[in-house]
Parts: sequence; C-alpha cells; structure tokens
Amino acid sequence: MHAADRRDKVAPVDIHAHFFPQAYLDVLAEEGPRFNVEYRAAPEGFYIKTDARAQGPLPYRVVDLKQRIADMDAQGIAMQAMSLTGPMSHWGDEELSHKLARAWNDSASAAHQKYPTRLFGLLTLPMLFPDRAIDEFEPREPITRTARRLHGHEHQSSRPRRSFI
Repeated sequence: MHAADRRDKVAPVDIHAHFFPQAYLDVLAEEGPRFNVEYRAAPEGFYIKTDARAQGPLPYRVVDLKQRIADMDAQGIAMQAMSLTGPMSHWGDEELSHKLARAWNDSASAAHQKYPTRLFGLLTLPMLFPDRAIDEFEPREPITRTARRLHGHEHQSSRPRRSFI
C-alpha cells in the first residue's frame, strides 16, 4: 500500500489542543485579581496577564466549541485531546487552585459529552495541594481509568496512599 493510500484511511488526532472554557475564564476574572492575575475580553481576543507573562490577544476559537469543531473539520482533524495551558491551576491558594481545576475539568467533560467522538479532555489537577488533587481526581477516576496511569509518585497527603491503575 502506498503512503497516499494509507493517508486517506488515517484519522488525524491533535494531541496538543489548548482549551480555555468560559467557566475557567470566569473564575480567573473573578478570583485572579487577589493574586495579581488579570483577565480581559476584547473584540480581537482575550488577554491573560500574570506575574510570569502576558498572553494575548488569544483567539476565541479556543473557547467556542462550535468554532473548534469547524476548525477541526477545515483542517481534517478527527479528534482533539484538549488540555489547559498557562496560567493553569497551579497558582493562588488551595481553594482557588481546586476551583480552577474543577471549572476546567467540568467544562472539558461537558465538551466531550457534546462531541463524544471528537473532543477529549486531559484532566488538570491542583497538584500543589495533594489532598485537593485527590478530591478532584477521585470522582473522575472511572472515566479516566483508560486514559492515564498514575503510579510511583510520592505525595504529602494526610490520606492513605492510593494506587491508581
């Protein structure tokens, strides 16, 4: 079989697709200023500014699922593995880090439910706070079991160590 023949049968998967759901951006806008983080929406895109860097204008297509699917169709992409990018959920205090992770994970799950054969979310966890990371992970464990392996990572938690397969 020639390479061109195989290419017609391959379903391209984008494994590096950033996703900023509106729920995450809303938490960022509401809670960010306490930690010197700014979110601003503008006609040309949105902006995120932290002590580490300034981003923007970022395109709304990383927020809008219909636009994402249209872009995927235009590019011939069958599936995307969506992930969060900076500023992530690894800043702020324990409560905010968990709130950001939960907003992203809930939105990624909703995106997958809406487009179950097209969009998949890579779980984000508030890793600076191991107990909160476990709190965020455990309810999602049945749906993530086939997509990840966590093993051998030591953490400082007041809970008994769990082994994830």
